[in-house]
Amino acid sequence: MASKAVRLSTAVAVVLLAVVSVSRVQAHEQDSSKKPGSDPGVIYACVKSDGPRDGDPDDGRLMRLIAVQEVCRRGEVKIHWNVVGPKGETGAAGAPGLNGAMGPQGPTGIAGAVGPQGPTGATGAAGPQGPAGTDGAAGAQGPAGAAGAAGPAGAVGATGAAGAPGADGAPGAAGAAGAAGATGATGAAGPAGTTGQDALTVFSTAPGITFTIGACAVIPGVAASVVVPVGGVVVASADGSVQLNGGSTNNALVELRFVVDGAAVPNSLHRLTVANTVGVTPGWATWSMTRAFALDPATSPHTISVCGQLSAGSAAAFSGSPTNTPDNLTVVILKR
Repeated sequence: MASKAVRLSTAVAVVLLAVVSVSRVQAHEQDSSKKPGSDPGVIYACVKSDGPRDGDPDDGRLMRLIAVQEVCRRGEVKIHWNVVGPKGETGAAGAPGLNGAMGPQGPTGIAGAVGPQGPTGATGAAGPQGPAGTDGAAGAQGPAGAAGAAGPAGAVGATGAAGAPGADGAPGAAGAAGAAGATGATGAAGPAGTTGQDALTVFSTAPGITFTIGACAVIPGVAASVVVPVGGVVVASADGSVQLNGGSTNNALVELRFVVDGAAVPNSLHRLTVANTVGVTPGWATWSMTRAFALDPATSPHTISVCGQLSAGSAAAFSGSPTNTPDNLTVVILKR
């Protein structure tokens, strides 16, 4: 068994020497951080160390070829080398060769087929005019022609001198009256007058009115009747105050609206909160609101008023004492 190993070692050594003579072989010891790949162009082997007797513990005496995934035995070192060495550098370019002698002339080729007829050429320029011919013999006299048309009339002669004025004739009868002339254009419109503009203020006529949830009650006396002229606009402004009834911790949310001809005006809602506090009973809150109206002049007169209702909380009393702080409504009528 030992003799077979020696022979195998000798054969591999010969292969190694041949490979080294072609390219440098770099053997790598088995390292867990650098494992060789499975490239078929790489040879793997295990070399048994002969120890430090010759000064080189890695100098192998016995070697055996293995697969890439095999692990060397105890006392062996795993090595690998490339079957083909690295590619050498490109050699220098050779000198250019001499020019060869010219070859003999080839035989004449056969005549090609006749090509198609070319297009007609452009018309040439006109030639020079030929010499004039000799005069012919005089012909026989022709028959007399027909009489020509009459010539144009001559120019009018100069005007003669004016004769002496005649006597005045009797006056003629009066002529008929001429037709009426066309109507002239309408003049520009003058500035608008102030007729129809007006302003008035009304006040509440009751000491107070109690509001409840669900019914918008008109404040007594806070209503005005207006006549709107053509092209007129109405501006209404109202203000007043609210007093809260009930205990010291009661509060209320009150809603106010403009009313025109008995119907609440959309987008005219005004809300305010009234609250009683300890030591301040009853509580008061003031309000004011303004709105412009475009009312139909054809349906005048119109009635503008203010209504209020309780939205949430305790019952609230609307102030409006005629002798204290009455609620009021001012209406201004303008012409555009």
